[in-house]
Amino acid sequence: MLTLVVFIIFGQGNIKHYKDKIYYIEPEKAEKIAKDNVLLFNTYIIAQKAYLLKNGGVITYDNQTIKAYSADGALSDTYKLNFQPSIIVPSPDGDFCIIGKIDRNKKTYELFKLNMKHGDLQHILTIDTKHFPGIPTATERAKNTMKDDPSFANDFYWLMVASINFQGGKIVGDNLYLWYPPKVGMSFGGVYRISLKTKKLDILIKDLGFFCGMGKKSISYIPLSDKDAAEMAHALYLKKQGKLHKSPFTYISSNTLFANGIGATIKDSVFYVFRFSMTRPMYKQIIKGKDARLLLISPSGKRIFLTYRSNGKHILSLFDVREGKLENLFETTNGQFDNLWCSFDGEGFIFTHKDTLYRGYLNDLYAPYVISSMPDTTYKDTIKVKILSYDDAFVSQGTSLFCNEKAISPDTVLVLPLSEGDNFFTFKAMDRAGNVRRVKKHVFYIPKKE
Repeated sequence: MLTLVVFIIFGQGNIKHYKDKIYYIEPEKAEKIAKDNVLLFNTYIIAQKAYLLKNGGVITYDNQTIKAYSADGALSDTYKLNFQPSIIVPSPDGDFCIIGKIDRNKKTYELFKLNMKHGDLQHILTIDTKHFPGIPTATERAKNTMKDDPSFANDFYWLMVASINFQGGKIVGDNLYLWYPPKVGMSFGGVYRISLKTKKLDILIKDLGFFCGMGKKSISYIPLSDKDAAEMAHALYLKKQGKLHKSPFTYISSNTLFANGIGATIKDSVFYVFRFSMTRPMYKQIIKGKDARLLLISPSGKRIFLTYRSNGKHILSLFDVREGKLENLFETTNGQFDNLWCSFDGEGFIFTHKDTLYRGYLNDLYAPYVISSMPDTTYKDTIKVKILSYDDAFVSQGTSLFCNEKAISPDTVLVLPLSEGDNFFTFKAMDRAGNVRRVKKHVFYIPKKE
């Protein structure tokens, strides 16, 4: 049987077409801001923190209240906390959130799981004093001083509890990843992995200086190179499946982001885009403004969001690696851009400006995937083909499937006749925006001898 699987990223609301390859869902009670290269919506939703989900929904936090919104801006769930969370990490689909709470008296870090569907809050783990952020990665000097002076140990613990918190987090499968920054002269930064099933905590990185990105099986970061956690190593490292790799690209600053083999950094007002394995940049451009800062790189590595100030305005800009140009998306005379999150390829994104949530839509330039399972060799004159197709794009779904340029209907049995010897097939998936991906397959048929 032919199986078509399409993950509808924005499952609620009517999908509309703006222009070119921009498809969108209009949020409720929102102000539309239409431009040539981007479609923005001021949702008027107040949020100190905001998180974009894979299903197109948004989790917001404001005034000890967590709210869940669907893709079209409709409020679906509300949960009132009785404490100030130190960190919030939503699951990719938004079914639950991991919430952190610092107990400064006990010098512990409590982790809770908030079920967004049922509204129950469950305690899952206590990170004790020994593993509190900053303490297990103390410098050798700090550790030696604690041994010689027990009173300093108490002061050190209080300093870590008072000043160090997890900087960010991500849920991948059954694991929760949390990272925290260094304390110069006292402690290195670190990355934890916590199993949500067994509650086991592992320290993956102990020399973290600046966190740069995280893939499904990798973490990119800039380490601290000296013993006092003060000097940054001007190199990007990638830890993948337990092995550490170093990029030969040397124009690295503390403002560096990395995803899917592509990195970006801003150093001395110069914006660089580079591949991990290359010494020379792919692109290099001087930012004609002040306080230039990278905000986000899409998981695909193809879109990079940054901000800078020019002529009294704060500007939100986008660099698309495929087009090789920098273009402005939004300008304001006051306030910064916070809580920027995007879809896999960045064609859908959110940010907050002055604690107000905005949604944005860009051209969908990413083709859907095609996965087919076929034998290399067979002794039968026909084969049945199973195909999976999915699209990481936000709303430009409507994926169509083709076999040798002939349209395939979903949920039908696809039986392919074979000729003796080599047989070649091309499977194609095309989304609503016209993006196409092809997969070629070869099957060798050997007839059975009578």
